[in-house]
This record gives sequence, C-alpha cells and structure tokens, in this order.
Amino acid sequence: MRHVDALSRYPIMQITEALIPRIRKAQDKDDQIKTIKEILCYKEYDDYFMKTDLLYKVVKDRELLVVPKDMQVEVIRTAHERGHFACRKTRELIEQEYFIPDLQSKVERFITNCVPCIMVNRKAGKKEGYLQAIFKEAVPLHNQLRSMHYGVRMKTKKDEHIRQLINEEQIEMFMEDRSGMREQAKTQIGKIQEENRRIYNSRRKDPARYEVGDLVAIKRTQQGPGLKLRAHYLGPYQVTKVKPYNSYDVIKEGDHYGPTKSTTTAEYMKRWTVSNTGSSGGEEEEPKDRDNDVDKVSGSVTTRTAECRDDI
Repeated sequence: MRHVDALSRYPIMQITEALIPRIRKAQDKDDQIKTIKEILCYKEYDDYFMKTDLLYKVVKDRELLVVPKDMQVEVIRTAHERGHFACRKTRELIEQEYFIPDLQSKVERFITNCVPCIMVNRKAGKKEGYLQAIFKEAVPLHNQLRSMHYGVRMKTKKDEHIRQLINEEQIEMFMEDRSGMREQAKTQIGKIQEENRRIYNSRRKDPARYEVGDLVAIKRTQQGPGLKLRAHYLGPYQVTKVKPYNSYDVIKEGDHYGPTKSTTTAEYMKRWTVSNTGSSGGEEEEPKDRDNDVDKVSGSVTTRTAECRDDI
C-alpha cells in the first residue's frame, strides 16, 4: 500500500544538498542578485538577507531561497512535473522553499508550453465560436415556381377552356395566400434564429485565430474501445489553409499517431508550444529548430504520458 500512502500526501519541495552549490554558483553570476548582495553589505533591503553565502528573502514569515534567472525554469519544471499540476498548486509548491519574482506569469507561461498538458487537458472556459444562422430565402429550397395542374385532362374544347380559367384563378389566389404565409414564416423563423443565437452565444467566446504555418494540437474526435485513457489531443499539426467560419485545414508534422490530413475548427484546436521553455530566466526565445523539436516530442505524446490533475 505504499502507492496509496504516497498519493495521500501533499507534495512538497525540498532543497537538496546537491542543488545548493549550483544555486550559489548561479547567484554569483546573476547581476541583479549581485547588486542586492552589495546593498546588504551596508544596509537592509526589502526583506532580503544573507545566509551561508546564499541570498534569501522573507515572505509571509518564511525564509525563501532566491532563485537566479538561470535556474528559474528548472525549478518551475521540477515542481510542475511532480504531477503536472495546475498553475495554483505549482506556484504553492515553489513558494514552500523558493522565491522567484513574477512567479505567477512564469508558471502560466511554462504550463502553456507543457506538451503532456497540451495533449491531455481539455480546453477550459467557454467554448469558442458563435452560431452561424442560415439565411431564410423567400422560396423553399431555392426552387423556381412550377406550374400546377388539377384534375384530369378534359376531352371537349369547351370544358377544357373552362377548366383552364378555373385553374388560373385558383393559382392566382393560391400564389397570393402562399406569398403572405411565406413572409410570415420567414419573419417567425428569423425571430427564432435570433433567440437561438443569443442563447447559444451566451455560452461561447471569440475563437482563437490561427495563421498558415502555425503549429497546433487537434482534438481526437474518434470514439472506440481502448481510447478512454488515450490523450484527448493529437499533434503537432501545421495549419495549411484558413477557411471560413473558423475552420482550418491541417497536416501532420513529424511521425506520431493521428490522421495525415484533417479539417477542424478553432473549438477543437490548441496552440503548440509558443516559446522555448528551456531558455534561462523564463524569458521567451524563438525556437532554433522547430523540425527537430517536433521530431523529439511527436513520438512521446501519442499516449497519455501524464495524468494532469485539476487545480483543487
């Protein structure tokens, strides 16, 4: 029952002995931390203090080790990958032992670029895209009016002429009545469509916009046995065409499970990694070799690589 005991415990972050020399060396190279250390030589500054040649800061009565820029991404990755937690729990884990300026935005940016979370998590919030009503034409199914005939063909010329006059009068009366009914039906259908659009759009939001060449993950829409525990999204895919009504043509990038080509909508799409999360200091950098990155991750995300937990 060791696994049950492990799952019942709240995860914690601990500063290991092997990590302290690396942090001390990285602090000595960080210009901002060196400036704070120089200030502390002759006066107190913003709850910072020195301890065993390391810079700490007191936050809510807790002594937190200040993480230099070169190691911030590593610390955030270590906390997040303990269970692929959401932003709040990842931040709480880090704040047990470490201090990182502007931690909230850096954690959000890292989780946004976490490949297992992209593939497994469902999109949160309102669904994207609004209802597109079909315009009601005056003529049903856009068909042209056709002549109408009643009864059987009369044998005598006199009776046939009378029948023609009666048919013409009936057709004229029918056309007048039908035009009024059509206009009334068109008005009523328009009101119903407007009400349906209002109710439907109240639960929706503006769809994300993608451009040709963007890397995305697409939602798995196939159902079948053995797919319940598989990843909810497939990818990466590259957008090849932008189509009307928030739909896109995509093509598979790299060698991974999924259709080679597909058409999907913004509601079933996620952006692939938008920055190089391995960069130092948590700052965004342009990917140096996107094709290599795609090849590295495409083979490892076809199955559910991690069970991402919801924020409690």
